[in-house]
Amino acid sequence: LSVALHAQTADQIYAQAQKAFDAKNYKECLKQLDRVNKIDPNYANAFFLAGLTYTAMKDYRWAIEEYNAFIKLVPHDPGAFYNRGYNYNELRKFDSAWYDYDQAIRLNPNEAPFYYARGACYANFSEYDSAILDYTRNITLAPTNPAGYVGRGNVYILKGNYDKSIADFYKSTELDINRTSPFAAVNILEPLLRMEKFAEAAKAYGFYK
Repeated sequence: LSVALHAQTADQIYAQAQKAFDAKNYKECLKQLDRVNKIDPNYANAFFLAGLTYTAMKDYRWAIEEYNAFIKLVPHDPGAFYNRGYNYNELRKFDSAWYDYDQAIRLNPNEAPFYYARGACYANFSEYDSAILDYTRNITLAPTNPAGYVGRGNVYILKGNYDKSIADFYKSTELDINRTSPFAAVNILEPLLRMEKFAEAAKAYGFYK
């Protein structure tokens, strides 16, 4: 009976921590999660939420520690590997980030963001063909998201495939119907200028004006 009561109490306190997180009161969230851990040191979701909290606070090293603890308890959760990979990426530990993104894909090969993230790692490694494959998979899984086209377009620039990069950037601007992200219009300037398409470059730059 006492174990059941403790588990319920941990659940109640965890709910308070989640409420504090949703309100962006991160210090209060961590305080409540510490209470959860004292009641139940194996309460896995507490470590996951702590990881999210430290990431929101840009304390990436502590976030990684929390995800380490979660993964020990729940070793087959793709989201935990993906989130830990993000923190490694923010610390510019691209080898570790790549490993985590790869693990996330192995556990769930149908999540578009996983491929985008691993593709970015490949781009950092100058493994451009592998990056293009991952960005292409991202586009296949999320064809209406402009981000995959921008990522792949940037890699095509690095490979000197300017026609393909221009096509991807135009596709991304076509999908960005609210014109909320100027990055594609800015990125497209390089391949257009390299190909001396100056009038087209001016038009593309004015897309978001």
